[in-house]
Amino acid sequence: MRNTKLILSAALMFGALVGINAASAADLPANVYTKAPPMPVEAVSWTGFYIGAQAGADFGSWNWLSNRAGVGTCASSVPLLFTVPCDPVNQNATSWLAGGQAGYRWQTGSWVFGIEGSGAATDLQASSLSTNTPALTNQSRISSLYTGTAQAGYAWDRTLFYAKGGYAGAQVNRDVIATSLLGSFNSPFAQRANGWTIGAGLEYSITRNLSVGVEYDFAQLETGSATGCSTTSSPALSSVFCGTGGALPVQFSGLHTDISQIQARLNYRLDGPIVAKY
Repeated sequence: MRNTKLILSAALMFGALVGINAASAADLPANVYTKAPPMPVEAVSWTGFYIGAQAGADFGSWNWLSNRAGVGTCASSVPLLFTVPCDPVNQNATSWLAGGQAGYRWQTGSWVFGIEGSGAATDLQASSLSTNTPALTNQSRISSLYTGTAQAGYAWDRTLFYAKGGYAGAQVNRDVIATSLLGSFNSPFAQRANGWTIGAGLEYSITRNLSVGVEYDFAQLETGSATGCSTTSSPALSSVFCGTGGALPVQFSGLHTDISQIQARLNYRLDGPIVAKY
């Protein structure tokens, strides 16, 4: 009897404990744990200095005059085969370009602003016969291009679209080459052409520091006039082209050059601020 009472008491106590545990479990919320926050992902900041390289193609067109530098006149007769003309020159050329750039960008929100300087070598050159005097050959060449521009763009994390504009310059060489019964003549001139440029580009940051992109630019350049001569094998031609013996020298004037460029670019951005993105 005593054993029976002990067993019954133990059973009652066990049941009470089970009921208390069940009630406590019922009071607990459905989710008894909290999810760990996601790991932060390093976002790209476009702020900072950068240096880079560029390569591509350019397309140029020249418009200028080769003429005798008279006062109020464009052409005059010259004995023995030559008429020094008011000679309009219109030429086109395509070439490669390769160079580099350096600049600084500053990002605020999704907007990106910057400045950049660039320089590139090229070999834009063209040659054409005079429209008025086939004995004359006109040559044009540009061997270097340089720019200083301001930029404004919009960034979608690793992708940046931007527009740019500012100063453009180039070293321009022009030649008038003459051959005739009188001998030969070469009148080369080298001048700096100044103007403006506008362009747009798309850039993608493949790492925090390294980005690749493509860019299109258009530049318009102008120079003033130049007068003189260089080398000749004939005193008679020197008299005509170099302004000796009372003659007036040859003159280049009205140079107008348009250049379009398309280029691939690679930039390395120096360390800017690290931004955590969740």
